[in-house]
Parts: sequence; C-alpha cells; structure tokens
Amino acid sequence: MSWDPNVVGRALITQDSPLETSRFGLSFSRAVVPLAVGVSAFDDVLRFLREDEADVVVLRYPAERVDWFARFFAADRDLICADSLTYWSLKVGTGHRPEVDLRLTATVADAVDSQLIDGLVDDIFTGYGNHYLANPLLSPESALAGYREWAQHSAAHDTVVSLTRRGEGLVGLATLESSAQTCEIQLAGIKPRFQQHGFYAHLLAGCEGFATNMSATQLVISTQAHNANVQRAWARYGFEPIGTFLTVHAVRKGLLP
Repeated sequence: MSWDPNVVGRALITQDSPLETSRFGLSFSRAVVPLAVGVSAFDDVLRFLREDEADVVVLRYPAERVDWFARFFAADRDLICADSLTYWSLKVGTGHRPEVDLRLTATVADAVDSQLIDGLVDDIFTGYGNHYLANPLLSPESALAGYREWAQHSAAHDTVVSLTRRGEGLVGLATLESSAQTCEIQLAGIKPRFQQHGFYAHLLAGCEGFATNMSATQLVISTQAHNANVQRAWARYGFEPIGTFLTVHAVRKGLLP
C-alpha cells in the first residue's frame, strides 16, 4: 500500500482492483482510510461497503479505530480480519549507518534480472502471513504469484538499489518509489545465503543515500505487524513506527463456505 496518498491523504480512497479480480477469479475493490482521517469517515466507509458490487472489498483503516470492525457488520457482508500493516519512518540523514565495508557497494541499478526478483519474492513471501491467506476463497499459490507480479512491476517502474559484494556479485536489492519529499521502500531483501550477516543494514544505507540524493526528507517502509525480525532491524537503523492499519476482507454474502 503506497504511502502517499493512502497514508497521508485526507479522505476515504476507493478503487476497483482489476489485477486482483483477474488473479483470483472474484471481483475486487479496495478502500483505504488514511491515518489522518478521523472517526467521521466511518459513515462513508459503511456506505461504500453497502453499495459496492465487488465480491471482496479489501478495506484498510487505522488500527486505533478498534470499534469499527463490529460496526461494519451493518453493511451485510461477511467480514474476515485479515492482517495488520505497520509503517515506519526515518528522517533522512539520521540513519545509523553500518561501518564501511569496502567489499560492499550499493548502487542504483539500470536493470534487474527478473529471475532474481522472483527468487527474492519467493524467499520473502512463501509462507508469509499476508492478508490473502486469511481468506479461504483465495489460493496461496495465486497470492504468491501476485507478489511476484507486484515486485516485477516495482522493479520495472521504480528505482532499484542493488547491493553487491566484491567477488560474489549481487547480495540483495530494494525498490523505491519517490513522491514529493518522501521515498518509500517498496521491496527490500537479501539473498538467502547472505542473510544473518548484517548486510541488510548496508542495503538500508544505500536506500537512505538515494533518498539524500533526491533531496527527500523522509524514508518510509512497511510490513505486516507480526514481522518482528525486520522491524528490529529498522529500529536498530533508526526508523520509528508511525502508524498501523487493520486489513479486513468484506465478502459478499453467500460466497464463504
């Protein structure tokens, strides 16, 4: 879920989701209540859930609205509590960069091997508790294929920062989307045989370096709230948590077994 405007916007955001519709064989819509939107948005969300004709509405709203879930049953849909997505932010220039390792180089890449992207996605998301897995109507295989498609699109259209090690080639990579004064890390991963060696911090430093060159003031990243390992790495680097979203699948009556 993109940072801007989905997180810092001022009104309910709704849209059809043709990619998910094609992938899963059910019609999908999406609705996001940005963090800055107050409790007054509830009526707009409820109205959308009642009037939208999609089989599944993927709804994200601030986790602090703890009373909303029970109230959404008034939309006459079956509700699945799917996941929670947490955002972290770093003020560019304040990151705790690791000691320089002359064997490692972080650069903006011109092109990325598609098989590498697929491999990283498989390593990161296979068995990962994403929101699709909460819905029994959706197959895990299709969900993983969706992440591969998303990652390939990000690598093709966003900025790619690659981390290489002398004599061993590519260690890991990240994709970043830039808007206004913010750079958002979309995907970041280290190849399996290089994990647990501190290389992830060097990848984050490469991302912060790119943000600095773009004159951005903020670097943001997100993950499922249960993904504690990567959040510990972000905290060590200097990121701070700024907000959490709950994800609900609002399913048209009669579809769930």
